[in-house]
Amino acid sequence: SGSRVLEQRKLGHPTGAAKYLTPSGDRLLLVTPQGQGNPERVADSRRPILMSEGTKQTYAAASYLHDHAVIGFLGAQAWAHDGGRPLPDFEEIDWEGRTVTVAMDADIATNLAVWEAAKRLKDHLEVTYGAGEVRFAVLAGENKDGLDDFLAQAPVAKRRARLERLVD
Repeated sequence: SGSRVLEQRKLGHPTGAAKYLTPSGDRLLLVTPQGQGNPERVADSRRPILMSEGTKQTYAAASYLHDHAVIGFLGAQAWAHDGGRPLPDFEEIDWEGRTVTVAMDADIATNLAVWEAAKRLKDHLEVTYGAGEVRFAVLAGENKDGLDDFLAQAPVAKRRARLERLVD
């Protein structure tokens, strides 16, 4: 299938849980960075996958991690639609037997809704799509700290190694 674009805008002064806005009626998409050979790694069923919560987090990971396919979703529950069914984009990826590491924001440790969304994602990856192993990367941080924050804590020269340790 061809590339699809979903416009997303960061709120200058977020209110409540929303930090970003997407146009009403637009279908949510999985985020698949297009550079550095990532589309080829997504298509290669021998490659492990890193799934990351958040657009910035996904692009940050794809910048440093070149052995894994990198796929993201816009927010903790934005991998699903229509009452919890996985987005149609899941059907375009060969998950069978692949190791998938999921990196949720740090609030997975304190926010039950985030934890439950992550558990449902894991269940769908394993049962519906046949992923070989689904595991969670544990990010040290607080609240909404994500993979981008985890990487930013390290000097640029050490970020790739830091990310590789997280997914191995």
